[in-house]
Amino acid sequence: EYILVVIDYYSRYMELEVMSKITAQETIKRLKRIFRTWGPPRTITLDNAKQFVSCEFEEFCQTNGIHLNHTSPYWPQANGEVERQNRSLLKRMKIANALYDDWKAELNSYLDLYNNTPHTVTGKAPSELLQNRKLRTKLPCIDDLQTIPPSTDFRDQDHVKKMLGKQGEDVKRRAKPSNISVGDTVLMRNLCPTNKLSTNFHKEKFVVVNRHGSNVTVQSKETGKTYDRNTSHLKTVSDPLPSDVSEEIRDLDANLDSHQGVGNSDTLEGVEVC
Repeated sequence: EYILVVIDYYSRYMELEVMSKITAQETIKRLKRIFRTWGPPRTITLDNAKQFVSCEFEEFCQTNGIHLNHTSPYWPQANGEVERQNRSLLKRMKIANALYDDWKAELNSYLDLYNNTPHTVTGKAPSELLQNRKLRTKLPCIDDLQTIPPSTDFRDQDHVKKMLGKQGEDVKRRAKPSNISVGDTVLMRNLCPTNKLSTNFHKEKFVVVNRHGSNVTVQSKETGKTYDRNTSHLKTVSDPLPSDVSEEIRDLDANLDSHQGVGNSDTLEGVEVC
């Protein structure tokens, strides 16, 4: 296997591609993948390997407006930045192969560490110079204390556009705010009906245990299992009262009706006397 090493001379940012063959077609394919993320460069400094001096590779660079700077044969110092990284990569791969027998995984770890560590010459991490922002790493940083990203014009415009789009969709779909809250008893929509005779909602009842926006967590009263659903998938239902409570309410209603009946008869009698 072979490794294609690509380094941005301005930021020292490095990309690696593990290749099983080093033909011009395969090299162009890997470079296209890198250029799709970062865009094509103005110039490429490279050695005189056969895949780099082929007509197909030269045509690819001309099509993308890339000027080729070929180094002198047998003089790797002309491309010192890449050659220096090649020595570091080879050393790292030897250690990884001897200790872990997985040099590819160690190579990815080394690449992340290199691109996010301040360079001795520039004083900044290659990823920061290339992207004009600091990438989050495993190391704690003061910037992590600021959980809300800073407000910018394009971020505010994006927020306004999203809100207007949401309002338009709500009007089109006649959406209404849900009144489901924690502690409510609900039925869950049957999202996977077995046949055309299946009901829209399951017969099993659930209790709302948590709600965050339109996301609701419900728990089954029968099995105790929890499910995450959208409020549109739930419908509130009223639980029947216990039998003893229902009997007490019926007794109270009967007494109230009897008292109201007596009062009405007295009043009617009084009217007739007049």
